[in-house]
Amino acid sequence: NNQTNSDLNYTWDFGNGLTAGTLGNEATSSTYNNTGDFVVTVSTQGNCPSAYTLVITALISQPLSVKVPTIFTSNNDGFNDGYLIFSENALTQQATIYNRWGTVVAELNEPNAVWDGTTNGHEASDGTYYITYWLLGDNNQEVRGSTYFQKISN
Repeated sequence: NNQTNSDLNYTWDFGNGLTAGTLGNEATSSTYNNTGDFVVTVSTQGNCPSAYTLVITALISQPLSVKVPTIFTSNNDGFNDGYLIFSENALTQQATIYNRWGTVVAELNEPNAVWDGTTNGHEASDGTYYITYWLLGDNNQEVRGSTYFQKISN
């Protein structure tokens, strides 16, 4: 947001091949289609011309992808032995797993954390569990939800 003198005209060079003109403290913006460092310059004309330059780093937003399974088999066969939310480009994750009585049995509070099917050091019962989850990606992308899933040992 332009917080400069409201009586002047400004010329913006965004360093990405695009320019803009603003009057006073009018807002302006630009879109960057590539990652990298860009030199942004804002200047004034007239009796006291001046310019301010800064370097910004543009990062391209990656889409947040989330898949929540509905079953897992904790039978130590090397396939599907743990329960996890499969995510791509998640920066944070908060997930809580509850048993059928509403007791918390596990928390998965980092992306792609795995529940091994145990609670308090013991194998959890087979059956239906409930998970609530919230994942955050860059550019404030978020996925929230909840679902039931099955734990089967054999």
